[in-house]
Amino acid sequence: MKHLLTPILLITAMGLQAQEDMPVVWETKLGHRFDYTGTGTEDRGYSYAADDKEMTVFDNKTGATKWTGRYKDVTPKLNKVDELIPFWESDAVFLFDRKTGKDQIAVLELATGKMLWNTDKYQNLSDENVVYIPEKDGFAISLKDRLVFVKAKTGEELWNTDKFKGVAGQYVATPDGKLVMVNFVPGNLGALFTGFKNQIVK
Repeated sequence: MKHLLTPILLITAMGLQAQEDMPVVWETKLGHRFDYTGTGTEDRGYSYAADDKEMTVFDNKTGATKWTGRYKDVTPKLNKVDELIPFWESDAVFLFDRKTGKDQIAVLELATGKMLWNTDKYQNLSDENVVYIPEKDGFAISLKDRLVFVKAKTGEELWNTDKFKGVAGQYVATPDGKLVMVNFVPGNLGALFTGFKNQIVK
């Protein structure tokens, strides 16, 4: 989620009291502005704030910084990012530099800032065509001409197929280790010009 905010993070308790009686739980200042923010669940316990050059992950209960870093220091090829997409269930965040003529992607472990993998093989990705599959601990990535499946922690490509077109809308992991996937229906106009058809692939 993208927001333009000042570099001060303020969380207030939400209770039944009148607004003027709500106590400040904690307050912290970040060393950078933040254009992107994301709030984790109570069980996960942390959230993030980021701009195009730096990212900070902080503890929800205390505001303490879990990690902070410049992209140029935690990734090998990204000095700044144009977009980031968190995948909370996999504890990963995808960082994108789209202004180099070829998308550069780096994937960080959200809780620690550790770089997991990077690639320029996959272009024009969005949160719609990357699906985390926890049963396999991997990402199904829908490209224009094929579907690929990569390990979440390493980016290793396990398989790909040109039999599946479109975005993976629903999936079922079967007990025998197979995946059954149904593609996402694009807009009617787009489907008309591309000859798009619904598919179920196993």
